[in-house]
This record gives sequence, structure tokens and C-alpha cells, in this order.
Amino acid sequence: MTDKKSLNGKKFEGVLAEPIDLIRFDLVPGLHSQDEIEAYRSRKNSELFDLRRAKIPDLARHLGLDPDSDAYRGADGRERLLEFTLMAIARETVIGFQQRKEGKWPRARVFWGLQAIDASKKAGVFKNDLTACENLLKIERPELAKRSAKAELKAEAIQFRTRITKLRALLERVKKLEEKTLHKQPHLRIVKS
Repeated sequence: MTDKKSLNGKKFEGVLAEPIDLIRFDLVPGLHSQDEIEAYRSRKNSELFDLRRAKIPDLARHLGLDPDSDAYRGADGRERLLEFTLMAIARETVIGFQQRKEGKWPRARVFWGLQAIDASKKAGVFKNDLTACENLLKIERPELAKRSAKAELKAEAIQFRTRITKLRALLERVKKLEEKTLHKQPHLRIVKS
């Protein structure tokens, strides 16, 4: 394991910056019986476990959790604290726990753009997605309304329209899948009125 000096963008301090100093003299086979060796190792492992366990509240604080919170009291409070601490560590170190970076076109922006465009088209304000995208971008970024930014506006609007088109297609597929699944269950049917 690598020597990590920080986590969560913060340097370790206090007990988290100090290694556990546990003196351990392993017993020698031949001089000591196998039972004595196992008992000694078990005792030392238990001590090490207890020393590590005592640092968990400090680790939780380091990761932005409050171990003294009422949320961690009660029968399953300790377990919940351990679970949240583990997830906070994983979020900082394991790619599979990290949220995907959305880049220039976050899903929420595209979703709400789609909602606004569909409502505007339904009301007859815009005839197509590209014009609607251009107008939304001009509202978001007024500098794109300038004549000198016409090429940039067009390029941005095309990118925006592409994402809106992909999201619309995805939502249609999900809707069809839900309807298909719903119709497979005879006691649940969509009723048109």
C-alpha cells in the first residue's frame, strides 16, 4: 500500500498521522507450542484491532462526518457510522464509488432544456429544436447573442440539440420498456380515457 499523507483533500493530523506502535514479539516454533503461538497472535491482532477501532471516530471527522451526531446512536448507529466512513473513503479512492464527471453538458441541464424546448414547441413559440437551443443559449449566455459570436452560438446550439435528441430518444425507449413491462402484468394496464 502506498504511503498516503492526505485523504479528502486534507492532510492527516493527530492520531490519524501517527502509526500504531504495537510491540510484537512473535513466538518461536519449537520453543513455544502451536497453541501458545496462535493465542499470542490472536491477542496481538485483537489489540491492533482495538487500537484501529479507537481511531474510527477521528477518521469519520476527517471525512466530514460527525460521529457524535444522533444519527449514529442506537442499536445500528455504530454500523451506520462505519458504513458511511467506508463509503467516504471509497468515494475518495475507488473509481467505482465516484460520480461520473458530466463535463460541459450536465444531464440536469440537458433534461431541463428538453422540458423548456418541448413546452415552447407545444405552445408554438419554436418550430424546431435548433432554433430553440439557440434561444436558450442566448438566455444562459448573453454574450452569444452578439453578431460576432454567431459561429460559436451555432456550434453550441448543435451540440445542445444533439444531446437533447439523444435524451429524448432515451426517454422514449424507457417509456416503451415500462409500457411493455406493465402490459405483461395482467392486473396492471394503462387505461386511456
